[in-house]
Parts: sequence; C-alpha cells; structure tokens
Amino acid sequence: MKKQIYLSCLLSGFTAAPALAQYSATLPEAGQFLLTPSAYFQTADEFYIGDTKLDASKASGKDSLDQNSFFLNLEYGLSERFALDASLGWSEASLDGSSTDNGLTDSRIGLRYNLATEGRDWSGPTLSLRAGAIIAGDYEAGGINSIGDGESGWEVALLGEKILIGGLGLYGDFGYRQRANDVPDALYGVAGLFFGAGSWTLSAGWQFDDSLEGGNIGGPGFGSKFGFPQVEEDNQSLTASIGYTDGGGRSYTVFGASTFEGKNTASKNILGLSITIPFGGGGAASAAGAGAFHSFDIDIAVAGATLGNNVYVVWSDLRNGNSDIYLARSTNGGSTFLADAVE
Repeated sequence: MKKQIYLSCLLSGFTAAPALAQYSATLPEAGQFLLTPSAYFQTADEFYIGDTKLDASKASGKDSLDQNSFFLNLEYGLSERFALDASLGWSEASLDGSSTDNGLTDSRIGLRYNLATEGRDWSGPTLSLRAGAIIAGDYEAGGINSIGDGESGWEVALLGEKILIGGLGLYGDFGYRQRANDVPDALYGVAGLFFGAGSWTLSAGWQFDDSLEGGNIGGPGFGSKFGFPQVEEDNQSLTASIGYTDGGGRSYTVFGASTFEGKNTASKNILGLSITIPFGGGGAASAAGAGAFHSFDIDIAVAGATLGNNVYVVWSDLRNGNSDIYLARSTNGGSTFLADAVE
C-alpha cells in the first residue's frame, strides 16, 4: 500500500480534533479500506481572552482545562481517483480534573478526488481535493471548555504532498469551513516537512485555524448578543509526529501539538496516538517498504519448489527525487522480506 503522512489535524479552540492527518493527498488504493483508531489527550493552563494570554485560573476560575478524546477514522478507495472518508468520536472535558461534559464529537463524512499523483501523472506534487459534511455531536455547547461548537456544516480543502529528495518531502493543506447559526466561517490549514527512512516517518509543521469574523470573549455584546460558539477563535500551533510501518502495512503514529499564538482560545498542549490498519488493496508490497516514497506500478510474482515460497515485489518510487525501479524478495511466502530493496 502507499504509505500516507498521518498527521494530527487539530482544530482551534479547546475543542475535540478529528483524528488525522488522516486527510492525506495520497488516497487509499482502489478497494482498500483503512481503519484508524486514535486517542488525543490535551490540556491547557493558559487561555487567550481576545489577544491577551491569561492563566486559566483568571480566565475560568480553574487551574487547568483538560480534554480526552477517542476517534475512529475510516477510509475507502473507490477508484484510482476517488476515496471516501468518515470520522466519529467521543470526548470528555474537565476542569481541574472534574468532568464538565462528555459526548459524541462532531462527525465528518467526506469525498476526496485525486487531481494528480507525483511520478504517475506529472513531476509536480500529489494534489487532491476534499469536500465533506460536518454533523454536530450531542455534547453541550456554549462553555469555555465545550467539546465543540455544536453546529453542523461543511468544509472543502486542497491537499498536497511533494517529494524533494532522498525521502524528504513537503506536505500541506488549505481549507474553508462553514457552520450553521452564526458560528464564524473559518480558514484552516497545515504546512510542514516529512522525512521517510525505511519503515519510519518523521514530520514537523505549522498549523492554523482562523475564524473570519466574530467578537471577543468579554467584549461588547458577549453574553447578550453572542456567546462562545460565535467568538472569533484563532489558533496557531507547532506540530510533530513520528510513525512506524510494520511488515503488515500497519502504521503506528505518536504526534503532538502546542499552541504558540491565539485569540479567544485555549493555549493547549496535545499528545496523540494512532494506529492505521489496512484491509484489501495491494498492501503486501509495503512489507518491503514499497509504500514509503509514493510508490506505484506495484507488481507481485510467486515461485519456488513449493509454489508461493518465493515472493518477488517490484515497484517504482520517488525516494531519490526520480522514478526509480526497485525489487524485493521473500523466501517464506511473504512473511518477511530482505531488509534492503535492490535498485
């Protein structure tokens, strides 16, 4: 299977984030199903009231605002160009360790269309469009540490990835979100670097989520004309992740994020864990690391005195910045492959 860059897609404010980076420009293969359970643990002891950062005790009367969230992401490759995705989850918010609310988070259902794939269609970046619906969860909205904004809506984004050289590449996305009942429209996105080396992938980036309008907490009209879901909530974070893909194509990722600038939002630190499990598609090739660098044109052959003992995998990938051909061999029916592919 093609290894994707699984990244935390963390929304601004102190709200539950959909698991991530789950929305990659690289689609699942046709007929492939990806299942990604994940857990997020986030805490904040500072809060932005307007542009001013205050201790949480001054902003809310409590020393810490915490939230634990659990998500399930689903992806399915419809064809070479189209893929479906869905995300659902549960979250609990607390103040000083005492639960204040819990419930189902906002769910998301989307469709991605691959515009172009690097190495297959052209030498430029892999580009995909995503459009999706947001379905409000069943939590209580309107508090300083509510699980979400409590409104349904829609979003659209352009996603991209580009291999530079030797496993080093760029990733990014840029999107627009609209919700009902005067929740401000927002622009959101992420940009960063990733590096793939064998079964390991590292990433580091910058992420933003900015409301296009709205008032300030404690400002004119707050509490009478508008409340928390209608404030102008902006958040900028630094993100990082480390991932490992095993011989069965399963990807294990640890990721984190930390707010460095905001407006009417929590200054939060986030730690997350996820595992992506592939079903179907051409996943066997990833046992040789074929998916680490936008692999394509994958072929598999079997041979041996006992048919199937010897398995040969050949593919093209972009690890050196060009489309090169590689071969890997297994002598035990594909359970393990030689450590290094041969160019």
